[in-house]
Amino acid sequence: IVAAVRQRLAAGPVLLGISGPQGSGKSTLAAALAGQLVGQGIGAAVLSLDDLYHGRAARARLARCLHPLFAIRGVPGTHDAVLGRRIIGAWRRGAAVTLPRFDKGRDERAAAGQPVAAGTPVLILEGWCLGARPQPDARLAAPVNALEAAEDADGSWRRTVNAALARRYAPLLVNTVVGFIGPEYLYDGKQIVRAGLEDHFC
Repeated sequence: IVAAVRQRLAAGPVLLGISGPQGSGKSTLAAALAGQLVGQGIGAAVLSLDDLYHGRAARARLARCLHPLFAIRGVPGTHDAVLGRRIIGAWRRGAAVTLPRFDKGRDERAAAGQPVAAGTPVLILEGWCLGARPQPDARLAAPVNALEAAEDADGSWRRTVNAALARRYAPLLVNTVVGFIGPEYLYDGKQIVRAGLEDHFC
């Protein structure tokens, strides 16, 4: 992977995506890759999708306006995707940026982020739903688990999650990422949603 990144740097800054379910080692791999790159004299930083979560107050507003399940962080719609796109856009232009950090113990974004120097050539983006595609409406008609059957009987939550993935996350997570590393079985929409819900608890 490091060799591939080095080759791509000839064409400009590299945004590398790492995708996988909870506990698959995304953060560990991202940190190891960044460490190897820095050790070779190549500036690198890591941004986790988890660090873009909305805090409790913002999710409470989403829960009131959209669906009660949005109070729980995890699925598309519970991240500040606009902030993520803004950070990546500034990084691509060579500007210095500050990467947010989310404190899961407090369930709030940390007051201080991680500064990244101007001109840093590699940004590693890791998250459970990187590369996930929105599902056709027909796939959303029936609940996929007991949670959806009990708390989303009309499908409004899953349709809103799907719409967020299509409208807000695609520019951040699909079009601009160089490559994806993760289990091949994460092609299924049900597994993707379950992985996101599991991510809430770690």
